[in-house]
Amino acid sequence: MGRHSYFLSFSQLANKITDDFSNITSRDEEIRKLAEISYFLNDAGVNFISIINFVDNYELEQIKIINHPYKVFVIGIINDIEMNISYDIRLSINDNIQETVKKIINQV
Repeated sequence: MGRHSYFLSFSQLANKITDDFSNITSRDEEIRKLAEISYFLNDAGVNFISIINFVDNYELEQIKIINHPYKVFVIGIINDIEMNISYDIRLSINDNIQETVKKIINQV
């Protein structure tokens, strides 16, 4: 990939990162904080990877606005719940792990 990567799950953001995050009272603020962390890591040349359950288009748009000019690459792992989201890659929870990793690496 040529860049370092860092994974931060949404639950880590909400539950484990500094006292400032313990004061987060809404999902909107959690999304904003996640996007800010993403921006700073991208600006430092690090691929930032996170998981957000049940994200919607409004939340994705907020993340993209904060991360501008950096690209936000959206991978949807589809199960029985169909979300009206524009994904860069759509995966299934039943996909082969090795093939899934190859798909992601080829796109990033």
